[in-house]
Amino acid sequence: MDLLSSGEKTASELRAVLGIGKVNLSQHLSLLKQAGLIQSRPRGRETLYRLAIPEVTDACHMIRRVLRARLQEGSRLAKALQITKAENQSRRDIEDL
Repeated sequence: MDLLSSGEKTASELRAVLGIGKVNLSQHLSLLKQAGLIQSRPRGRETLYRLAIPEVTDACHMIRRVLRARLQEGSRLAKALQITKAENQSRRDIEDL
């Protein structure tokens, strides 16, 4: 979707950047097209793909920011839990002495 935010692209251009096979890309484009997120038009032997709703790019960026924040919070919680577990283990080890 990000690649299409800068304008129309052919399947060959998308494959070159994404590094995926023709069949894989075709499946992805088909799903995005069925969902109404992209549109296509023929140009000679090629097909050009573009975003159907350019504002989708903004929505994707917002969702990424939210997910990134959630992952960072989860990472902080996991580190805090590890520290707490280590502190508790140290206390038990001292008590065992």
